[in-house]
Amino acid sequence: MLQDAGVSKIDAAAVVNAMKPLISPKNIKSGQKFQAIFGTPDAPQDGTTASAQNDQNDDDSPLRRLLSLSFTPTIDRQITVHLAPEDGYFAEDVQRKLESHYQHAGATIDSSLYLSATQARIPAGVVVEIIRMFSYDVDFQRDVHPGDSFEVFFNRFFTPEGQPAKAGDILAASMTLSGKKHLLYRYEMDNGDVEYFDVNGQSAKAMLMKTPVDGARISSSFGARRHPILGYTRMHKGIDFAVPQGTPVMAAGSGTVSFAGPAGEYGNLVVINHGNNYATAYAHLSRFAVHKGEHVGQGEVVAYSGMTGLATGPHLHYEIRVNTQSVNPMTVKVASGRKLEGEELRSFFAEREHLEQLMVSTPVERRLASAN
Repeated sequence: MLQDAGVSKIDAAAVVNAMKPLISPKNIKSGQKFQAIFGTPDAPQDGTTASAQNDQNDDDSPLRRLLSLSFTPTIDRQITVHLAPEDGYFAEDVQRKLESHYQHAGATIDSSLYLSATQARIPAGVVVEIIRMFSYDVDFQRDVHPGDSFEVFFNRFFTPEGQPAKAGDILAASMTLSGKKHLLYRYEMDNGDVEYFDVNGQSAKAMLMKTPVDGARISSSFGARRHPILGYTRMHKGIDFAVPQGTPVMAAGSGTVSFAGPAGEYGNLVVINHGNNYATAYAHLSRFAVHKGEHVGQGEVVAYSGMTGLATGPHLHYEIRVNTQSVNPMTVKVASGRKLEGEELRSFFAEREHLEQLMVSTPVERRLASAN
């Protein structure tokens, strides 16, 4: 691109080398816009815009000298390469100042939560975080029905020109499912940890999430069943989630990987020990993202779904084991997260009241989100 614009090979290479500490040129995609200023150090400046292309000019003769090159790899970041007559080219990375505004949005669900929220123009990252917030208590494949609704209160960052740049933190969110309202508030604790709590200061987290994969459909439940390959009835020790090959599989809870490898009819298997005599197992995996002995956090990707072992199609077989015995993942009671107490609880109540006042003063952008 630089050579096509008349920059010599030597200067083009120097510009690329100058920007490398700030951004890898391999990460610059076709179509990226650049603002270039040409001339000589003592000549009038000429501003020119160029686009990244694949063609190159082998002509080494500089038609003009490049004085500076600027581009914005992200909306809140600008990189500029300058020519210093004595020192050659150097680059600087400037963070653009963004303005933060509160946004209060909601929608009535007429399909899935994700689809309804994105149709209501809520950023995809915010939607994913809503799902994570409520995933300990809500099964999004079975508990959410048309007519249910949700609201989310978050901050959003804009450029000085008013263009949306990125979403910030979710400060509060609610879901109304079958007439029952679930409310969660963001709270930063004394040690700096951030969690979401209900109106009474009970953490939304549980020791184990309800489902370790997004967008899953239960294809086989826990209990006795006729095995689809072996042809006779035997105990099915877990739940099968029908998901496409390569779907990320998350750790249902924090713990240590006690096994990661091939295991007969289970195919590729990961087992995580969560302490308190609890363990979870994830089978028929296509590949691993962890190894034995590794500590994993709740929600961390540990593997990818597949159909290894005794399987008729791609799916995840998920087990919860208590004292080495398999139990029904859909009915087992697991330990809840922490409950705030004393001064920390009083501090949370004050923060909750503050957030509620902010939400009242920020009108809800509500849309009916529908989909076929």
